[in-house]
Amino acid sequence: MYLEIYQQGVIVSNQARRIAEACNGDAPEDIVAGRDLWAGKGMTGKSTAETYSQEWSRLGFATRLRPAAVAPGSRVQSLRQVREYLKPYLAADGRTTTAGLQILRGHAPNLERTIQRLTFSETRPDDLADGCEDHAVDALRYGLMGRPTPRQLFQAVNPPSDFEARKLLAEVQHRRRTAGKRYIGSELRDARHLD
Repeated sequence: MYLEIYQQGVIVSNQARRIAEACNGDAPEDIVAGRDLWAGKGMTGKSTAETYSQEWSRLGFATRLRPAAVAPGSRVQSLRQVREYLKPYLAADGRTTTAGLQILRGHAPNLERTIQRLTFSETRPDDLADGCEDHAVDALRYGLMGRPTPRQLFQAVNPPSDFEARKLLAEVQHRRRTAGKRYIGSELRDARHLD
Protein backbone atom coordinates (compact mmCIF):
# COMPACT_ATOMS: atom_id res chain seq x y z
CA MET A 1 0.00 0.00 0.00
CA TYR A 2 1.71 3.15 -1.17
CA LEU A 3 -0.99 5.67 -2.07
CA GLU A 4 -4.05 6.99 -0.30
CA ILE A 5 -6.60 9.66 -1.16
CA TYR A 6 -8.82 10.39 1.81
CA GLN A 7 -11.06 13.45 1.63
CA GLN A 8 -14.60 14.48 2.49
CA GLY A 9 -17.01 16.73 0.64
CA VAL A 10 -15.54 16.22 -2.83
CA ILE A 11 -18.03 16.04 -5.71
CA VAL A 12 -17.98 12.87 -7.80
CA SER A 13 -16.36 14.30 -10.94
CA ASN A 14 -13.58 15.84 -8.82
CA GLN A 15 -13.09 12.50 -7.04
CA ALA A 16 -12.51 10.85 -10.41
CA ARG A 17 -10.12 13.60 -11.47
CA ARG A 18 -8.12 13.37 -8.21
CA ILE A 19 -7.77 9.60 -8.59
CA ALA A 20 -6.52 10.00 -12.17
CA GLU A 21 -4.06 12.72 -11.12
CA ALA A 22 -2.76 10.68 -8.18
CA CYS A 23 -2.14 7.68 -10.43
CA ASN A 24 -0.47 9.72 -13.17
CA GLY A 25 2.48 7.72 -14.48
CA ASP A 26 1.45 4.61 -12.53
CA ALA A 27 -2.08 3.88 -13.70
CA PRO A 28 -3.43 0.55 -12.42
CA GLU A 29 -5.09 -1.88 -14.80
CA ASP A 30 -8.27 -1.65 -12.78
CA ILE A 31 -9.67 -0.05 -9.65
CA VAL A 32 -12.01 -1.95 -7.35
CA ALA A 33 -14.74 0.04 -5.63
CA GLY A 34 -17.69 -0.58 -3.35
CA ARG A 35 -20.85 -1.72 -5.11
CA ASP A 36 -22.66 1.41 -3.96
CA LEU A 37 -20.89 3.33 -6.75
CA TRP A 38 -23.17 1.55 -9.24
CA ALA A 39 -26.36 2.04 -7.23
CA GLY A 40 -28.72 4.91 -7.85
CA LYS A 41 -28.52 7.93 -10.04
CA GLY A 42 -27.40 11.32 -8.83
CA MET A 43 -28.62 14.74 -9.88
CA THR A 44 -26.95 14.23 -13.26
CA GLY A 45 -28.90 11.02 -13.91
CA LYS A 46 -25.71 8.95 -13.72
CA SER A 47 -24.34 6.64 -11.06
CA THR A 48 -21.01 7.47 -9.45
CA ALA A 49 -19.41 4.68 -11.50
CA GLU A 50 -20.72 6.19 -14.74
CA THR A 51 -19.39 9.61 -13.79
CA TYR A 52 -15.98 8.12 -12.91
CA SER A 53 -15.79 6.28 -16.23
CA GLN A 54 -16.80 9.32 -18.26
CA GLU A 55 -14.41 11.61 -16.43
CA TRP A 56 -11.54 9.14 -16.79
CA SER A 57 -12.26 8.74 -20.49
CA ARG A 58 -12.20 12.52 -20.90
CA LEU A 59 -8.84 12.67 -19.09
CA GLY A 60 -7.36 9.74 -21.05
CA PHE A 61 -7.04 7.70 -17.86
CA ALA A 62 -7.32 4.15 -19.19
CA THR A 63 -8.22 2.30 -16.01
CA ARG A 64 -11.18 -0.03 -15.63
CA LEU A 65 -13.51 0.50 -12.65
CA ARG A 66 -15.08 -2.67 -11.35
CA PRO A 67 -17.25 -3.56 -8.38
CA ALA A 68 -15.70 -5.27 -5.40
CA ALA A 69 -16.15 -9.02 -5.16
CA VAL A 70 -17.65 -8.45 -1.74
CA ALA A 71 -21.38 -8.95 -1.58
CA PRO A 72 -23.35 -6.80 0.82
CA GLY A 73 -23.25 -8.37 4.28
CA SER A 74 -20.09 -10.41 3.59
CA ARG A 75 -17.67 -8.08 5.35
CA VAL A 76 -16.53 -10.98 7.58
CA GLN A 77 -15.02 -12.90 4.67
CA SER A 78 -13.14 -9.87 3.35
CA LEU A 79 -11.84 -9.07 6.85
CA ARG A 80 -10.47 -12.63 6.97
CA GLN A 81 -8.65 -11.86 3.73
CA VAL A 82 -7.16 -8.69 5.26
CA ARG A 83 -5.93 -10.70 8.27
CA GLU A 84 -4.45 -13.33 5.93
CA TYR A 85 -2.49 -10.68 4.02
CA LEU A 86 -1.24 -9.18 7.29
CA LYS A 87 -0.21 -12.54 8.75
CA PRO A 88 3.57 -12.74 9.22
CA TYR A 89 5.55 -15.48 7.51
CA LEU A 90 9.21 -16.29 7.07
CA ALA A 91 10.83 -14.14 4.38
CA ALA A 92 13.02 -15.45 1.56
CA ASP A 93 16.19 -14.88 3.60
CA GLY A 94 14.96 -17.46 6.12
CA ARG A 95 15.60 -15.16 9.10
CA THR A 96 13.20 -12.23 9.01
CA THR A 97 9.44 -12.16 8.82
CA THR A 98 7.27 -10.29 6.37
CA ALA A 99 3.62 -10.21 5.31
CA GLY A 100 1.69 -10.44 2.06
CA LEU A 101 0.65 -6.81 2.46
CA GLN A 102 3.18 -4.06 2.95
CA ILE A 103 1.92 -0.63 4.03
CA LEU A 104 4.61 1.93 3.37
CA ARG A 105 4.91 4.15 6.44
CA GLY A 106 3.47 7.58 5.85
CA HIS A 107 1.95 6.75 2.45
CA ALA A 108 -1.45 5.69 3.82
CA PRO A 109 -1.76 7.60 7.10
CA ASN A 110 -5.51 7.16 7.45
CA LEU A 111 -5.29 3.41 6.92
CA GLU A 112 -2.45 3.21 9.45
CA ARG A 113 -4.45 5.25 11.95
CA THR A 114 -7.83 3.55 11.54
CA ILE A 115 -6.76 -0.09 11.17
CA GLN A 116 -5.21 0.05 14.63
CA ARG A 117 -8.36 1.54 16.17
CA LEU A 118 -10.94 -0.84 14.73
CA THR A 119 -13.11 -2.57 17.29
CA PHE A 120 -14.94 -5.81 16.78
CA SER A 121 -18.61 -6.41 17.40
CA GLU A 122 -19.58 -7.95 20.73
CA THR A 123 -22.35 -9.97 19.05
CA ARG A 124 -20.44 -10.86 15.85
CA PRO A 125 -16.82 -11.38 16.91
CA ASP A 126 -15.50 -11.73 13.33
CA ASP A 127 -17.14 -8.48 12.21
CA LEU A 128 -16.48 -4.83 12.99
CA ALA A 129 -18.51 -2.90 15.49
CA ASP A 130 -20.97 -0.44 14.03
CA GLY A 131 -19.80 3.16 13.96
CA CYS A 132 -16.10 2.47 13.35
CA GLU A 133 -14.24 4.76 10.98
CA ASP A 134 -13.74 2.04 8.40
CA HIS A 135 -13.48 3.82 5.03
CA ALA A 136 -9.76 3.13 4.53
CA VAL A 137 -10.16 -0.48 5.68
CA ASP A 138 -13.15 -0.88 3.33
CA ALA A 139 -11.00 0.29 0.43
CA LEU A 140 -8.26 -2.13 1.49
CA ARG A 141 -10.57 -5.12 1.78
CA TYR A 142 -12.23 -4.34 -1.57
CA GLY A 143 -8.82 -4.21 -3.20
CA LEU A 144 -7.58 -7.40 -1.55
CA MET A 145 -10.72 -9.32 -2.46
CA GLY A 146 -10.03 -8.34 -6.06
CA ARG A 147 -6.48 -9.71 -5.98
CA PRO A 148 -5.27 -13.31 -5.96
CA THR A 149 -4.07 -14.67 -2.66
CA PRO A 150 -0.28 -14.43 -2.34
CA ARG A 151 1.32 -17.80 -3.03
CA GLN A 152 3.96 -17.35 -0.32
CA LEU A 153 1.33 -17.54 2.40
CA PHE A 154 0.52 -21.15 1.62
CA GLN A 155 2.68 -24.23 1.45
CA ALA A 156 2.19 -26.56 -1.47
CA VAL A 157 -0.36 -29.26 -0.70
CA ASN A 158 1.30 -31.70 -3.07
CA PRO A 159 5.04 -31.09 -3.32
CA PRO A 160 6.63 -31.59 -6.72
CA SER A 161 7.71 -35.13 -7.50
CA ASP A 162 9.54 -37.07 -10.18
CA PHE A 163 6.24 -38.37 -11.56
CA GLU A 164 5.90 -37.83 -15.28
CA ALA A 165 2.87 -39.29 -17.03
CA ARG A 166 4.62 -39.69 -20.39
CA LYS A 167 7.48 -41.69 -18.87
CA LEU A 168 5.02 -43.91 -17.03
CA LEU A 169 2.96 -44.49 -20.18
CA ALA A 170 6.10 -45.31 -22.19
CA GLU A 171 7.16 -47.83 -19.49
CA VAL A 172 3.73 -49.51 -19.52
CA GLN A 173 3.76 -49.73 -23.32
CA HIS A 174 7.29 -51.16 -23.28
CA ARG A 175 6.27 -53.84 -20.75
CA ARG A 176 3.25 -54.77 -22.83
CA ARG A 177 5.38 -55.23 -25.95
CA THR A 178 8.11 -57.23 -24.23
CA ALA A 179 6.09 -59.28 -21.74
CA GLY A 180 3.48 -60.64 -24.09
CA LYS A 181 0.00 -60.99 -22.67
CA ARG A 182 0.71 -60.50 -18.98
CA TYR A 183 -0.62 -56.97 -18.40
CA ILE A 184 -4.11 -55.59 -18.37
CA GLY A 185 -4.80 -53.86 -21.63
CA SER A 186 -3.34 -56.54 -23.84
CA GLU A 187 -5.81 -58.91 -25.38
CA LEU A 188 -5.87 -61.69 -22.83
CA ARG A 189 -6.90 -64.88 -24.54
CA ASP A 190 -4.76 -67.26 -22.59
CA ALA A 191 -5.40 -67.22 -18.82
CA ARG A 192 -2.22 -69.28 -18.21
CA HIS A 193 -0.03 -66.16 -18.72
CA LEU A 194 -1.60 -64.15 -15.88
CA ASP A 195 0.47 -63.70 -12.72
